[in-house]
Amino acid sequence: MGSATGIIGPDFLGHDVAITVSLTLWILGTALGLVTYVVMMIRLVRDAGMATAMPFWLMPVVPPMVSATTGAAVSTHMPEGAPRIAVLIFCYILFALALTAAIGILIAVARQFARNRSAGVDVIPFNAIPSLWIPLGVIGQSIAASNLLAAASRHALSTEHADTLHEFGIAYGTVVGIIGVIAFVTVTTVTIHALRRGLDFSLGWWSFTFPIGACAVGANAFGVATGSTLILGIALALLTVLIPIWATVAVRTVRSIRSGALPAAA
Repeated sequence: MGSATGIIGPDFLGHDVAITVSLTLWILGTALGLVTYVVMMIRLVRDAGMATAMPFWLMPVVPPMVSATTGAAVSTHMPEGAPRIAVLIFCYILFALALTAAIGILIAVARQFARNRSAGVDVIPFNAIPSLWIPLGVIGQSIAASNLLAAASRHALSTEHADTLHEFGIAYGTVVGIIGVIAFVTVTTVTIHALRRGLDFSLGWWSFTFPIGACAVGANAFGVATGSTLILGIALALLTVLIPIWATVAVRTVRSIRSGALPAAA
């Protein structure tokens, strides 16, 4: 909301009011995201090996990556010089924090799945299959952050440093994007198979929405950075797919609330 207000708010609220609201909301959201991040990291250290690692463990550590992505736009509203550079540096720190935690959690999840497979049990509970989409959210969001921050750096840093960050964004987006394509095809196949087997609706179905949206944002940022019309087309396709999926989940949620039979996520 903070980032969006800074982009379209000036046309409705006036420049000064919109930027003030934008910065305020972004700071509050970032602070709240850091709280969930710290709490989750403490629990991971305290309960290491005592709980069953699941993909939805990523949810509390993703917010700093979202703040890093939206911070790229926020930084352009800061005064030139030290304030703008400070916001960019802070956003890259948020990027690193979220990425480090995500990698650690994904390793723990992969080990848990391997143990489940070797024990002859389901790799993941059937009703928790939608949570397999959550890692895609991290992938898409991180690609967006690395490339949007690189673009924003051109308004704050020297051409040489900005070019270095641009090259990093391209390299990161290429490597992680390939992983993302493989993961996207895999989880789509698993999900279709689960739906055919009668996967019941639950709040976990919202796990289908954010990751697809994050992948669309990531693809768009990467497409702009590389000048690739193909990747920009993929971003548009993902957004087009997201709309009916979001609408379906929203309608099913409302119906469940009205019937008083809203099932919890697994």
